[in-house]
Amino acid sequence: MKNSFKEVIKCSSKKRIMINIQTKVIVYFLLISTIVFAGQLNATTYYVDATGGNDNNSGTNITSAWKTIDRVIDETFLPGDNILFKRGEVWTGEQLEIAGYSGTETGLITFGAYSDTALPNPVITTITEHSHTWTNQGGNLWKANNPPDYHPERLWVDGTELLRANNMTELDGIDFLWLYDAEENGDFYLYSDTNPSTKQIKYTNERMPLYLEDANYIAFINLDLQGAWASVYLNCNVSHIHFDEMKIGKFASSGININSETDSKPNHIHILNSDFDAGFTLDYSMAEFFPGTDDRGVGDAIFVQCAENCEINNCYFKNWGHASINIDGNPFGAGDVKVSYISVHDNYATSPDICYGGRMAIDDAHHCELFNNRIINTSIQCQFNGFNNHVHHNIIDGTRNTPILDNAVEISAGFDICGYSNTEVFNNIYENNLIKNIEGVGIQISTCGDYNIHDNIIRNNIIFNCGTVEEVEGIGILVEENTNDCQTYDNTFHNNLVFNESTANTIKFRNLITDIPGFNALQGISGYQIADNIAGDPLFVDINISDFHLLCSSPCIDAGTEALSAFDFDGNSIPFDGTETDIGIYEYQHNILQLDLKVFLEGPFNGTNMNTDLTDIPLSQPYNITPWNYEGTESVDTIPADVMDWVLIELRDTTDASLATGETVIARQAAFLLNDGAVVGMDGSSILAFNHSIIHSLFVVIHHRNHLPVMSANPVTKTNGIYSYDFTDATEKAYGGNQVDLGNGVYGMYAADINADGVVNETDINLWKQIAGKKGYLKEDANLDTQVDNKDKNDLFVPNEGESSLIPE
Repeated sequence: MKNSFKEVIKCSSKKRIMINIQTKVIVYFLLISTIVFAGQLNATTYYVDATGGNDNNSGTNITSAWKTIDRVIDETFLPGDNILFKRGEVWTGEQLEIAGYSGTETGLITFGAYSDTALPNPVITTITEHSHTWTNQGGNLWKANNPPDYHPERLWVDGTELLRANNMTELDGIDFLWLYDAEENGDFYLYSDTNPSTKQIKYTNERMPLYLEDANYIAFINLDLQGAWASVYLNCNVSHIHFDEMKIGKFASSGININSETDSKPNHIHILNSDFDAGFTLDYSMAEFFPGTDDRGVGDAIFVQCAENCEINNCYFKNWGHASINIDGNPFGAGDVKVSYISVHDNYATSPDICYGGRMAIDDAHHCELFNNRIINTSIQCQFNGFNNHVHHNIIDGTRNTPILDNAVEISAGFDICGYSNTEVFNNIYENNLIKNIEGVGIQISTCGDYNIHDNIIRNNIIFNCGTVEEVEGIGILVEENTNDCQTYDNTFHNNLVFNESTANTIKFRNLITDIPGFNALQGISGYQIADNIAGDPLFVDINISDFHLLCSSPCIDAGTEALSAFDFDGNSIPFDGTETDIGIYEYQHNILQLDLKVFLEGPFNGTNMNTDLTDIPLSQPYNITPWNYEGTESVDTIPADVMDWVLIELRDTTDASLATGETVIARQAAFLLNDGAVVGMDGSSILAFNHSIIHSLFVVIHHRNHLPVMSANPVTKTNGIYSYDFTDATEKAYGGNQVDLGNGVYGMYAADINADGVVNETDINLWKQIAGKKGYLKEDANLDTQVDNKDKNDLFVPNEGESSLIPE
């Protein structure tokens, strides 16, 4: 799991994280119960060491560990048993097959890790070295005389992964360097400047790192499963399987495949807190051929084909060539839908390095719930189909057009509701999602398939700056024309906000392009219910740091309609007590966090308080430039009394000051600094208010345009409902003791950081020299008396040269 992802989750989902923690606690409670129960039943812990073990050992202590996975397979384990693999070890070419035995609800059988936690988790990989003889086909093209009898999917030569061609025409020896031609007797071709027999060639063998069948109540923790067509395959008669803190799918074609060859559906599969990184970064944007869902050997991180009552929670997905999560209960169009009641929440999916993939998808499934997921910078649209599903409070941001399909714009929507699977699409609810910065449209009802789309509800969503390419020109919502094969009718669009900076015409309904009033006027066409949709900037707190909470003036507040969802992205109740439902992923909390701060600036300090000599303080906050790039809209008609300048306040949420890096920022707000050191709001007297909750501990950073910033050394605590912190009464109040002594036990922020780069140095003095003698609201005026003169240099630049910010970056 990536630390930055964990921090994002921590910062955004206080109550939801508490729910997740409770889920995790339940899992670990089961594991702890396993150990306790195991003690009562004389359950056993076994150890496996690929280097120091021996299969003739008992396996029951570290010094007599087993060596191979084959030895593990030979054992039938009992409820409460623990099988631990040594960290830092690798098992190559072996398959951990679990079949025919089970734990119990109070005695899971657990496969995990032991030894130094600083070492990598135990690796089970099916990527192995293979030997072939080769015949030259002319030039640098070689054909194997003894090809594998299965598709290798992905290939490494001398440690470097090579890009796969999908037909002989594409195999050019420039971009595409190998081909397994499954349609022509399994011919295996490779471009090489010398005979490939002299090189190390690796690809997966036919085994899978983990295979389960006829097994229940099994847990897997802290293992790293790599390679194969699927790194994990769950087959028939499996239930209550737990994955936690795993790494799954590196170098594989798929991470986890859940299916069944019988009528028995896998159930109660819990995939938690795990990392699915395909390890695939090859560029195939020049390709002219697209075969389907495993293009170039990388398909789905998790493919659910047959399952019920399962959970995927708090996992990280990167660079999967079809989907991060693909829920499709009838992929081949035969029989009944075989997937239901899947909960997918608090996950992060991205595909920044590849030109197709990364999405989340529901096809041919019912009663599934997708919520609180972040789907960021992918290159294909999400698709949410099936029936009776609930998709809510997800963030879909930055979906790109793929260059390898002719209809790229059509399939780069934020999410697509389409009838091209094997069931009609009906009775789904899509609410309170945020879809932003999409190259294609935001939400699309597509008629590209053979099944009708009807009785779905789309409400309370924010669709922001979508349709960023010329072909769709700002369209946020698209409803395609009916076809002979696919009809759309009786769907509902209520209380959505659609906004685009460049156009008011954000709707395309069949062949009509219109604005929001025009869209609402289409009420009743083909049974569509269209009402109370609005336009306008949603007024997020700070879009630059992905803070999508609503400002108090947001048009989204109280503008939604009743939602099925009980909680917002933070886990707050919907609606907020005594109000109406809001549009978007967050319910406005009506100033839930109040902040009372005091700080002095060295430059204007006069021994008692700060001078208010500045006469041309701007009416709008000045921190919308580098390095702050703050896009807040704070402004006033007149500057209140006793204001000496603007400051920028930043909230960081983490467990310790040393960890309060930029990744922990949860909010920023521009404010006024009064001459007595009080930091106040736009009325010149009120303490600050933020629409945020704190998960861990609050640390506050104060920025000024020409003083070194400070951060609270200690967590800011709450008394009588107000968070308070006074920087002025001790140098140690600032992190690292980074304040200047102003005399008489008073301390303040160092002056003269003219370019705001976090250090006072010759660059600042040179900037002062260029403008010395001028007057006004100038950053070079270090003492804030409106005059750039020698007092700034001699009193502040010279003594402070070499001082720097100590705030964690």
